[in-house]
Amino acid sequence: MDHQQLGLLLDDALDQGRITPDERAQVLEADVVVAGLADGREVYLLAEVSSTVTAHDVRRARARAAALEKAAGRPVLPAVPGEQLSDDLETQEVARTVWRILDGRVWPASLAGSS
Repeated sequence: MDHQQLGLLLDDALDQGRITPDERAQVLEADVVVAGLADGREVYLLAEVSSTVTAHDVRRARARAAALEKAAGRPVLPAVPGEQLSDDLETQEVARTVWRILDGRVWPASLAGSS
């Protein structure tokens, strides 16, 4: 999704009171936003890209995806593409709540443990 198109979507949501100015700014800082279809439904995928994905990257992807979902009124899949996950326990636990694209392999988000 191009940055201008995303900005217009967010501006409309801001004008209608669905998101705050801070949420708008956070979504605009996302590394990648893609529109597409999943199971026949229109969805967005919001990705925070990092060579080594940390718990911070996961939380940022989830927060920005939640704000975009409020703005767009459609599902947003948070994702963290990278070469590898940090091996700390916190990252290993929270990473299950987002789509992981690591070194060319994909793991879907698990609803268990998401909070």
